[in-house]
Amino acid sequence: MEPADTIARIGFRRWHERQLLECHAWLVTGILCVLAVVVRIGEHATCRSCGTYGRFEVISPSHVRCRACANEWRLID
Repeated sequence: MEPADTIARIGFRRWHERQLLECHAWLVTGILCVLAVVVRIGEHATCRSCGTYGRFEVISPSHVRCRACANEWRLID
């Protein structure tokens, strides 16, 4: 349905309120998805060999190497 038809049927104010609610729902969903990815990467940032957190160098987009012990693992599955 075209926005003009909806505005004519329910009025601009109610249409605009609905648009704002829908946009905020998309925004919140996007932020939650980004947070989920960050948490998942954070969980994989600890070296299983020496236990060092966050000290790695990126070898490829999904593989990293620990700077402390040179152990390699997949950061992203």
